[in-house]
Amino acid sequence: MLHDAVLGIISRESLPDVLTIIHRSGLGPQAKVLDPERGDLARQLTLAGLIDPPLITADAGVEMVLVVFAGGRVQIAIDAMQRFAGREIQLLDRSTSTALPASTSRAMPKRRYQRPLKPVPRYLQVSNRPEP
Repeated sequence: MLHDAVLGIISRESLPDVLTIIHRSGLGPQAKVLDPERGDLARQLTLAGLIDPPLITADAGVEMVLVVFAGGRVQIAIDAMQRFAGREIQLLDRSTSTALPASTSRAMPKRRYQRPLKPVPRYLQVSNRPEP
């Protein structure tokens, strides 16, 4: 199965450095930072779109959870997290990765053939005024 998400627990002090590498590699828009102080991490991971989120614990106030949806570039995110002492780095699946059809031709509905519209004739406007 294709893993398209990387999860890691990063300390708050090193989070800016990890995010700098993530953004410079072009994965910034796909990165989500989850704060354990803002609620249940399992719920936050589910809302982020992960299938069966792992049960993880991060020290509130000290650590953050970073999730990067990288597709075929997961190694860049893994290297960035390992470089700054990320722990519990895991490869996960996003819910949209299993929802994609094997063939895009099957996903598209069949269109009925529509004839092109006939051109609308334009008539010259004739004025009823006499010529001067």
